[in-house]
Amino acid sequence: MNKRREPISPLWQPALILSVFAAAAVLVIGKIIYIQNYDQRVLQSRSEPHHVSTVPITTHRKEILDRHGELLATSVPVVAVTADPYYFDHQESSYTKLAQALGMPAKTIHDKINRKRDKRFVYLKRHASLDVGEQVRQLKLPGVGLQREYKRYYPMGEALATIVGLTDVDDNGIEGLEKSFNQIVQGQNGKKLIYRDRQNRTVRDVGYLKIPHQGRQLVLSIDKGLQYKVHQVLKTSVLKNQAESGAAVVLDAGNGEVLALANSPSFNPNDRRSFLLGTHRNRAVIDVFEPGSTVKPFIMAALLEHDLVSLQQSVDTSPGYYRLIDSRKDYMIRDVRNFGVLTIPEVIIKSSNVGISRLVGKLDAEKLWRTFSQLGFGRLAGLSFPGEAKGRLNHYRDWHKTDQTVLSYGYGLSTSALQLAAAYTSFANDGRQLQATIIKRRYTSQAYSQQVFRPEVARAMRAIMQSVVSKHGTAPLAAIPGFTVAGKTGTVYKSGIKGYQTDRYVSLFVGMVPAVEPRLVAAVVIDEPKAGLHYGGQVAAPVFAEMMAYAARVLDIGEDETPTPVEKEPFYTFKNR
Repeated sequence: MNKRREPISPLWQPALILSVFAAAAVLVIGKIIYIQNYDQRVLQSRSEPHHVSTVPITTHRKEILDRHGELLATSVPVVAVTADPYYFDHQESSYTKLAQALGMPAKTIHDKINRKRDKRFVYLKRHASLDVGEQVRQLKLPGVGLQREYKRYYPMGEALATIVGLTDVDDNGIEGLEKSFNQIVQGQNGKKLIYRDRQNRTVRDVGYLKIPHQGRQLVLSIDKGLQYKVHQVLKTSVLKNQAESGAAVVLDAGNGEVLALANSPSFNPNDRRSFLLGTHRNRAVIDVFEPGSTVKPFIMAALLEHDLVSLQQSVDTSPGYYRLIDSRKDYMIRDVRNFGVLTIPEVIIKSSNVGISRLVGKLDAEKLWRTFSQLGFGRLAGLSFPGEAKGRLNHYRDWHKTDQTVLSYGYGLSTSALQLAAAYTSFANDGRQLQATIIKRRYTSQAYSQQVFRPEVARAMRAIMQSVVSKHGTAPLAAIPGFTVAGKTGTVYKSGIKGYQTDRYVSLFVGMVPAVEPRLVAAVVIDEPKAGLHYGGQVAAPVFAEMMAYAARVLDIGEDETPTPVEKEPFYTFKNR
């Protein structure tokens, strides 16, 4: 039987296959060498129009408005002039043309570009006007481009600068409410990929890396017209009294909204060359001071609240001073003169340190501390402002023997102008203290409040403080023709390294209009007046009168009756329980 034999492949077939693979390898290697050595310029020229860049997408920062929708801060379109050092032709004429268009020295532009020769992007000028941008565009210089951006503009200038604040060159909030509410008004920036040509012009978009989200408008409780007036009155007073600074706050007595909040000195946020050290401080919210005699109405109200005194009582303040001694220090408590025997209302009307310090001992320390704590002392006012101060109110367990006495006439604790004004809303609202806000409330019921005093106690204190603003009291200069006014003065020694300095003062006035049914509460603080006058009734009270007379007119607050004389009603309508 014959076996079948397998055919044998010719020897030339494997050789042929190897030859084919070898030839292909030679061709590939040859092509690579050709590309690397001969065709690089061609490929480079083809890739140039397809240069891919990542560019930021800046959202349009939203406006800040006053309570009536008037602009307080807005963003205006500007351009950033940029360069790609790789494509820039670096000819002297190009530097000269750019310098003329940008209003910059040619050397500055040369240095900016050449310091980053290894980079693909450099800013030549930020926040250039649209006209400047158009001049640059018409030059058609290779590697020079324009980028849209926005610059913040503040129509109120220095009148609102310390509140609204400002943004940096990238339009991010760095001061004031611009910083506090940055995420709300700024929104969220995005990023996208684009193709650029050799002249740094955008050819087409590739797509988003990060989708941008627009911000929202911020509506403040500020009244633009009233803010401007309060700022001007305060600024004039600071200059007239040669003071270090001043602050003023006006609150809506019904819901705690801040209608005006002014500081002097201030700055022009539209011109950063005007910045001076300390001018950007919102002193009404950040700076604290000892409130002096402006706390005496709170002490008296607490005494009445707990039925520890009656308005028919009296207190002997003779001979106008007395010495208080504890283990730490001797205190000489003085009045401006010997008032002799004073009625309870007259202790406030005459602002007697001796009288109030003799009465405060009737109060339990915990009750006194709790009253001040409920009024907002020692805690944040809740304005959401950067650096907002909470002041100082030591816990009653930490008080020394004399601390309660010293506290009765406003030393040993510290507060801000905003906190002090907010505390006085307790008198304006029949004992109900309101939390202040600088964001416009949609509904009055949104105001947080707590009952600190009985309504009849608050009304009695308003009546007493009416007589402070009379010829019998310490603040006749706070009177406003046609309106009842209630308030309290304060004059405080400033403390230094070696204790209290008798030649440095803080002058204060806090009050409300009208006194019978208050619509507005305001506080004025003048720091270190040096022109000769220093009492709160001389320096701060006239500021209050001028700005509140204007406020009453523009807010259409009707005039009320002439205040009831101090000798008769309404002092003796209040009765203890």
